[in-house]
Amino acid sequence: MGDTSGADFTVWGADQVAYGPVELPVLVSWVKAERVTAETWIYDAKNADWQKAGKLAELQMFFRPREKGANSGTRSEQPITDVEARALRRVKILAAMTDEQLERFALFMELEKDHLGTKWVINKVHADIFEPYFLRDTTKIGRFLHPMSHELDFMNLRKALANSDSVSQFTVKRFVPDHLSVFLYEIKKGNMRFQSVNEVKFHFFQINGWYFELSEFNRPGYNTGWLMSGLVKLNNDTEKDLIRKHLYYDTQ
Repeated sequence: MGDTSGADFTVWGADQVAYGPVELPVLVSWVKAERVTAETWIYDAKNADWQKAGKLAELQMFFRPREKGANSGTRSEQPITDVEARALRRVKILAAMTDEQLERFALFMELEKDHLGTKWVINKVHADIFEPYFLRDTTKIGRFLHPMSHELDFMNLRKALANSDSVSQFTVKRFVPDHLSVFLYEIKKGNMRFQSVNEVKFHFFQINGWYFELSEFNRPGYNTGWLMSGLVKLNNDTEKDLIRKHLYYDTQ
């Protein structure tokens, strides 16, 4: 099987049927939809070889345990303190979360020009603990504001906003959760306090046609320090955008 117009990957499905060949963006979408797991066999036409999906260089970053974050510059993760996990689990939508999910935050940093120099700034935040608050329940019907609500000065807003579980049903479809605003609010209110940085990574897209990641390895021997921990060949802007969305937890 050869390279056919960039469709380089064929998937051997659990139903013993071959699917493809497909291009990398399609394959990644199947990974995100859990149609392809780390144990799924993939035929790589460029290398004329069968490998498990978790071993393919192009897919390894999607199968790593989510360390909760990545960024365009560096990434730091910080736990919340002063609020015990068992207390948080009394909140219904947080009850199933692990201690790690309740405590870790991903800060996406980038360099910003400032006068004649530059400075690091927080561009975005992602936290699992915020995610449930932004879920939209699309299974229920009848939760909407009538198109003639303005005739009654939107008096029905009182009822619409009374139930915290369904309040997100009344936002525009293009609404995107902004974890950074919530993060800053909780910090200012004193509900969260910075404790430590667990990990820092650098992510680079500046080299045309490539994405690579740098991580710090603290281990014995000479192969230590800041080393390349990820490398992906980008064949087009679609693949570049796909990886960016994965790093930024962007589901839009």
